[in-house]
Amino acid sequence: MVKILYIITQSEIGGAQRYIFDLATNLNKSQYKVHIASGGSGGLLDRLKDEKIASHTLKHLVREINPIQDFLAYKEILALIIDIKPDIVHLNSSKAGVLGSMAAKIAGIKKIIYTAHGFVFNEPMNPLKRWIYKQAELGNAKRVNNIIAVSEFDRQSGIKAHVPEEKIITIHNGINPNIEFLSKDDARSSLLKKIQSRFPNTPIHQFTNSPILGTIANFYHTKGLDTLIQAMTNIDAKLIIIGEGALRPELENQIQKLNLSNKIFLIGSIQEAKKYLKAFDIFVLPSRKEGLSYTILEAAAAKIPIVATRVGGTPEIIQDTIDGYLCEPDNSDEFAQAIKKALDKPITPALKNNFLLSNMLAQTINLYSSI
Repeated sequence: MVKILYIITQSEIGGAQRYIFDLATNLNKSQYKVHIASGGSGGLLDRLKDEKIASHTLKHLVREINPIQDFLAYKEILALIIDIKPDIVHLNSSKAGVLGSMAAKIAGIKKIIYTAHGFVFNEPMNPLKRWIYKQAELGNAKRVNNIIAVSEFDRQSGIKAHVPEEKIITIHNGINPNIEFLSKDDARSSLLKKIQSRFPNTPIHQFTNSPILGTIANFYHTKGLDTLIQAMTNIDAKLIIIGEGALRPELENQIQKLNLSNKIFLIGSIQEAKKYLKAFDIFVLPSRKEGLSYTILEAAAAKIPIVATRVGGTPEIIQDTIDGYLCEPDNSDEFAQAIKKALDKPITPALKNNFLLSNMLAQTINLYSSI
């Protein structure tokens, strides 16, 4: 039996955590024994317990650069690897990648894989910080056997940054297309009840004749929700944002300053949020940076018109004016115009075969076997 240790920086549910969960729960249990280690105490750990998958909390592994915490996290990871003795260490996210590859190399692990869920150096940042992150990724590339890019965009940006071309391959994120979506009426009714509960002074009847836009996103700067909120000053519609995060106070203040409290509703996180996608007339995602978005794949599976930014792997899912509408990031006016186009001439997308979970799983297992 092959023993795999997955390591990720944060356990708060997002794309990278979803990726690990989907791999871990779909591997043949008679052939693979899975362990998952992460920093934090988010929803991933709870989901792993439900699935009876061995999980380990790395209390010193944090997202921010912190020399003391990072050194302690490295020691934690090394001790865990020595204890578990995995055949494969599969790393996810930049911090886990750097510290995990160092520890795995010292521990003598023969198969070290790193999945880049969107290289950090593609995020908006000052040139010095970008250079530091590039050097960290290049050092990481020397220690691992293979790097999985979840989009061809990331593969090409890695090669451009001098990651060895022979080490980096594209395996697109994939989903199970058989999602049990709620009907439009049921999904909308459920979300409106949540709005009524959270915002009791909101007259629900105002939603009757108004288009409803929606998105599902953690409240990170890279998700561009501030751009979306600004765009809503020029849109005659309602917006429901499903998600949570540290930026909530900033987003709430922005909504209040722009007098958009009657148009934009931050309703918090919802379990199995994808089931509610049909409530939306348009799915919107204004990201500044993406690897390859699960929510866009799910919106395509739900056949909901999509407006998104031209970042990361998104153009590999959505071709502008063919499968949906794309625009540049950080441009609220252009995003508003794209939403208006989608309202006037909605385009129904379709989930393409190369974004299926079965493909992602088969290609990843092949990589596990070939190293």
